[in-house]
Amino acid sequence: MKRENFSQTATSTPISNHRIYYAPAASTSGNKVKIYRHSFERMNQEYRVSMLRKVNPIDMAIAKYEWGEFILEQLPNYADDRSELFNGAKILIIRAYNIISEERYNAKIALKKATKALEDFTRHAASAMQDSNSRLSSRAIENRRAYLKGEITRRRKQYADIVRRCPDQKFEHIKRRAEYCESMWY
Repeated sequence: MKRENFSQTATSTPISNHRIYYAPAASTSGNKVKIYRHSFERMNQEYRVSMLRKVNPIDMAIAKYEWGEFILEQLPNYADDRSELFNGAKILIIRAYNIISEERYNAKIALKKATKALEDFTRHAASAMQDSNSRLSSRAIENRRAYLKGEITRRRKQYADIVRRCPDQKFEHIKRRAEYCESMWY
């Protein structure tokens, strides 16, 4: 995060009844840097825009999770009403987990279905080859087998892409965080 001089912003506005809200944000050196409310809101807007620019649902879910973590990280020192931000962060994290787990589940199921389809076809093709009255030609059998093997390869690549975008360790961390957020629901 770039360091900005917020003291000019705070002094340029005349002193009024408005309170200046702030929350700590991590700097590049690891120290705490105070950011003012408008900066916090701007950073939330940047997270939102970044999330909406993602095309892949896994990338979008990870961006939601990171946004929720950012809000939770900044929340303890936020001086305004925290309940809406807190609930919004919990919803972001829970939805991110749901999207990632659904994508992983769907990819696994699709891979299992493709594998089962090849096994069923191989069994069917073996019995058809033994039957002399079979209508299936050896060329048609090989074309279908090649298609089913290609489908398995595509499904494996799809699952590998999901795991590459969200490795198991990160997925488990998101899962624990989402379970924690669900347990705090009131």
